[in-house]
Amino acid sequence: MNRLKEEGTGRDPHYGLGWGLPGLGRGTPSSASSFGHAGATGSLLVVDPAYDLVFVHLRNDWGASMRASDEVLQAVYGALVP
Repeated sequence: MNRLKEEGTGRDPHYGLGWGLPGLGRGTPSSASSFGHAGATGSLLVVDPAYDLVFVHLRNDWGASMRASDEVLQAVYGALVP
């Protein structure tokens, strides 16, 4: 069985592209139509069509805590949701 290897290193990949569903387990008041993806470097993408929102928080800190991204996302929803 052939397995995919990480480009340039030959290592087994330990991450991939996947979409999270509403709330993303982050405690936000996101809509049922929202989706997103969190990265291993602390980055976060959230798309919430009900609020006409695309949220992108980019970081480049391998193994970073998601706390900063979560706090910024909470602030954005706090400004949008009464």
